[in-house]
Amino acid sequence: MPRQEITPPQCAFFDADDTLFPSEPTAMGVAVARLLRTFDEASVLARFGDEWRAWADQRAGAGRHSADRTLSAYLVARWTGSRYDAMFAECNEARRASGQRPFSSEVAARSADDNAAETLQALANVGEIRGVGAAIRNVQRLGMRTVVVTTSAKDRVLACMDSPRANLPRSFRPSTSSTTVYSASSLGLEPKPSPEVYLHAAAAEGVLPQDVVAIEDSPTGMRSAAAAKIGWKIGFLGALEHPADRDDRREALLAAGADVIAEDGRQLRTALTLLARGLAPTPERVRGLDAPSVAA
Repeated sequence: MPRQEITPPQCAFFDADDTLFPSEPTAMGVAVARLLRTFDEASVLARFGDEWRAWADQRAGAGRHSADRTLSAYLVARWTGSRYDAMFAECNEARRASGQRPFSSEVAARSADDNAAETLQALANVGEIRGVGAAIRNVQRLGMRTVVVTTSAKDRVLACMDSPRANLPRSFRPSTSSTTVYSASSLGLEPKPSPEVYLHAAAAEGVLPQDVVAIEDSPTGMRSAAAAKIGWKIGFLGALEHPADRDDRREALLAAGADVIAEDGRQLRTALTLLARGLAPTPERVRGLDAPSVAA
């Protein structure tokens, strides 16, 4: 049986990309477009063509007929969560395998710098994940501290948080507040799924990991929170549009250690409100099937 009455968490640790804002598709789209301009189509297709066609056929047969099934869309999906240098290296190896001279480390470094600059520009106007801003405002009113715990570089996260279209509360925007962002990349810590950034954030905030709730959209992030022994772990699906994608991610998040799944911003608000009031966010309560009043 799930816990019914609990000690409310002191802090909510929010992941950034695809939890606070739909940044990952934008950033990955910029990176993939740059790589496809840099590397010739023949070598890319020789390396990824069979995988891409199998992926496109699988999406067409799983209720995703309206979904983008281009090579670019496949590479975005394949590399989501990957570093640009690793993506470049994979394409460079494909170039070598096709009999061409691979690009030098200097070319790779310039490409990474150009990609970072273009990505920051694109993310400065990133949109919202509906309901997330309202969930943050509500849990702050109920007295829970809120910070960001991410692998992504801090400048990238701050650019997204300050986008007017992200619809985050003023208390969460760097231009109007001092919201804390713990970035594994900027702090020199191991990226998720290592627990390092969660443990660092808990220590810096002066709380025990068990007194924290983590909100994560990815299995990688969820494994990080689980390894850090975070007290409550919410898997969030608000950035995903297609039902079959949501089904796959839901299963993966639960397998990675999620205590409960929030399908959208409304359910995220409900789960956090229950926790702030000392009530366990059971799946039934979060879905509104067995919920005490959680109105703010």
